[in-house]
Amino acid sequence: MYDYQMFRVVMRGFDRDEVLRYLRTHDEELNQRIAALEKELAVSEKKIRELKERISLKDSQRVELEHEIETKYKRYIENYDTEMIVTSTDIDMIIKEFSDIIAAGINKTLHPGIYS
Repeated sequence: MYDYQMFRVVMRGFDRDEVLRYLRTHDEELNQRIAALEKELAVSEKKIRELKERISLKDSQRVELEHEIETKYKRYIENYDTEMIVTSTDIDMIIKEFSDIIAAGINKTLHPGIYS
C-alpha cells in the first residue's frame, strides 16, 4: 500500500514540490531500469538470432549427411552381389597348403634345433 507519511502535509494536502521531486526521482529510476531491460532484450534477441542461424546450419548439414549416407548405402546394396566371390574347394586346398608351408618356415626360423 501507499505510505502517506513520507510527504509533509501542508494545509489539507501534500507539498507539491516534494511530490514532484519524488515523482521525478522515481521516473528517472524507472527509465534507467527500462533502458537496462531494453539492452538485455537486445542482447537476448541477438543471441536468439545466432542460435537460429546455427540451428539452420546444422539442419542443412544433417540433410547433406543423410543424403550422403543414403547414396553410399544404395551404392553398397547395388554392388553387394557383384563384390562377392565364390571360390572352389581347389582354392581352399591351395591356401591351406601354402599356410602349412609358411608356418613350417616360421617354425624352422624360430626353433632351428627342433625342426631341422
